[in-house]
Amino acid sequence: MKKKHSVYWFATAVILLLTTVLPVFAQSFGIIGSVLTTDIKAYINGAQIPAYNVNGNMVIVGSDLRCYGFNVVYDNNARTSSVTYNGNGKWEPIAVSSQGTDSIGEKVMDVYDTDISVIINGKKVDSYNVDGKMAFRFSELKVYGEYYYDNTSRTTNLKIGTAETKPAAGSSTADKTVSQDIPNKNLTLGEKNALASAKSYLALMPFSYSGMIDQLEFEGYTTAEATYAADSCGADWYVQAELKAKDYLDLMPFSRPDLVEQLMYEGYTADQAEKAVQKCGADWYVQAELKAKDYLDLMPFSRSGLVEQLVYEGYTADQAEKAVQKCGADWKKQAALKAQDYLDLMSFSRSSLIEQLMYEGFTAEEAEYAVKAVGY
Repeated sequence: MKKKHSVYWFATAVILLLTTVLPVFAQSFGIIGSVLTTDIKAYINGAQIPAYNVNGNMVIVGSDLRCYGFNVVYDNNARTSSVTYNGNGKWEPIAVSSQGTDSIGEKVMDVYDTDISVIINGKKVDSYNVDGKMAFRFSELKVYGEYYYDNTSRTTNLKIGTAETKPAAGSSTADKTVSQDIPNKNLTLGEKNALASAKSYLALMPFSYSGMIDQLEFEGYTTAEATYAADSCGADWYVQAELKAKDYLDLMPFSRPDLVEQLMYEGYTADQAEKAVQKCGADWYVQAELKAKDYLDLMPFSRSGLVEQLVYEGYTADQAEKAVQKCGADWKKQAALKAQDYLDLMSFSRSSLIEQLMYEGFTAEEAEYAVKAVGY
């Protein structure tokens, strides 16, 4: 039975209303991190905005920005949420309830990947599903003004020069700086030293959030001191993951999936590892060729055996084939070396040695060459 036109237009109006007014709710995919308790607060022009600690990064919900002078437009067809600022938006800061900070670094909830892309000032940035809402890193808004972390007040701040700094209703922030509004946290000696140690470590090498905590605990700091230091050291863990990926590639060749796995083993989240591998600049064909040469320096291979080994290491079939083509191996000499290895282990008849070499992937011609080279 056909619907009446009035019903159709009403439904269309409701859909338009939902896509332009209500908060954006993100569809859930895989878990990519956790929301952790923190005593760090986030401010835009002196007004606090709700924020979350996601894997050591301060994250905010996109729809909340509508109360801080930003325009947030959601396109359901494109699955994008565009954030812009022109200084003329609504200024009605959200009242943020104060929470206890005795237990810092404890898990509150899971964070999920999302199919919604966030566009800030025309550029796509990383997005998250936090409690069913689209969110992104607070630091991404630095394109609109001065973004900085104040360790004294334990705040992350965004100051937009073109916007009028207005106090939230009922607050006393007018004519005061952020550091005056928020009481300083009295740090223990352990917290101060843990923070100093964390910054010293970061000056030496990249760390993951959990890896930093583990290292500081190994140094004798308590879990609370180590977590405080990891939260406060100012590290961008995505940048740290990218630096670690490049360090690994300077040491040895990796396949793409193998490098992701290695970064996750180091304590980076799946999302941090994936983003790092995307940005590390590796040519996976070159990496495969380097790995092929490394294997040939360790032991002899047949052509097919080396391809199979590279694929097992996570390289694609095409990367493995191209690497074996370019590695410069003489497969007859490789067969001879393999034949000698076998003879050093045990006795073989001529025919059984040929059979074993062909089982390893050498051709009949290569196997015949090998047995002659070893004295048969």
